[in-house]
Amino acid sequence: MPKENSISVPVSNYSSESSISRVFQEKYIYPKWFTKQKYKFYEKLEDRLKKLRYVHSRSAEHYEKMNIYVFGPSITITALSGIASFLSTSDFIDPGARNGLGVTVGVLASISSMLQAIASASKYHAKIESHRSAAEQFNSLLTRLRFEMELPNEENFTDEIEKQILEIKNKCNFFSPQFIIDEYQKRQHDKRIRGEKRGSKNKFRELSELRFENDSTVVEINEEVTEGLSMNIGSSGSSGDKVSDQSGLDESENDNSTGNDNASVV
Repeated sequence: MPKENSISVPVSNYSSESSISRVFQEKYIYPKWFTKQKYKFYEKLEDRLKKLRYVHSRSAEHYEKMNIYVFGPSITITALSGIASFLSTSDFIDPGARNGLGVTVGVLASISSMLQAIASASKYHAKIESHRSAAEQFNSLLTRLRFEMELPNEENFTDEIEKQILEIKNKCNFFSPQFIIDEYQKRQHDKRIRGEKRGSKNKFRELSELRFENDSTVVEINEEVTEGLSMNIGSSGSSGDKVSDQSGLDESENDNSTGNDNASVV
């Protein structure tokens, strides 16, 4: 039987990826449930979370310093009393000095015990861990809130963040020192005076001016072109313009057409 004529065709011409289209929205359209009042509430909540993060982190630092102030002398006194107790039992020291060292050891041990009792009653370790954990959790909530303000995708985000804030406050059973709260308020007041504190973003007003139209840009990439790149860019609202880059041929044609138009005008 005669052999049939077969034509070899490149596989790439018939592949599913020979023509790819990308649709990009020119303007981001916010959901209908993301209202102006909710955005203003998110701005106030952002300032509130910043304050809570600062207050709890500063409280953890304050109690850590207080812990060092109490336990530092206690450890030093304990070390000195141990040295004095060894010296009181040595033979090369006079008996009178031994009695003095024995009394000194007893006094230092009493002072050390008093400092340790004060530290345990103050619960510095528990306060440090509680405030530090609260600061980390408020920082995580602040990050989530900023993502939600830019690209909202959770309709019940307000209820969820309210529950999480209440849970964090219930876990942290220790109050922050009042001077830290006053320090934060003073810093905010100084920023307002210097003009460093930002006002309202008023971002929703800019977004509300957008028209809810399906303005999209379609980019078609044709892989069959061997030399250069041929791209068709168009939008749904207007007719697409052809943008091509083939070794500068289009640019020369545009220049010649422009010269011809100028000559005709003259």
